[in-house]
Amino acid sequence: DYFTWTLAAISDLMQKGCKSDEWAFSEELNPDVEEIIKILIAHLTYEKDSYQGDGVTHALNSSPGKTLTALIYLGLREARLSDKKQEKKDSKWSNSLKKDYEKALDENIYEAYTLLGQYCPNLHYIDSKWTEGKIENIHLVENIKFFETFMEGYLFTGNVYEKIYKLLSNS
Repeated sequence: DYFTWTLAAISDLMQKGCKSDEWAFSEELNPDVEEIIKILIAHLTYEKDSYQGDGVTHALNSSPGKTLTALIYLGLREARLSDKKQEKKDSKWSNSLKKDYEKALDENIYEAYTLLGQYCPNLHYIDSKWTEGKIENIHLVENIKFFETFMEGYLFTGNVYEKIYKLLSNS
């Protein structure tokens, strides 16, 4: 439907404006971009039990996947700006972004688990404590498919990160 398509198109724009510092929105617009992402997340629609495999492709093409990717890109943008200012923060993304991602995980949106895996090293850079907690408890998800989508995303990167591997092997 056109509404879902419009949300996805706006999410694509947010992604492009946050992904690369050379082509990013002005830093002063980050709160506005965050508010737009918050509105998009509030209007996400998804079908429970819609997962049929190939979580990465699904996350890449779905409205929830595009919106959550925009959220991650904004978090990465905030982290890079924080590093540029030489700020010493444990968590380099806003509490609002973190809460919105938590909400997507709590609502069992498959794409949230896929992207958690796919962007695990990036999320670890943004907030190592939060990411490590998610990885250590990934085995506690209520449905094995969420773990499967997490692993699909993680393995899609083609790299095994020692710290993340150790956390996964302990869970």
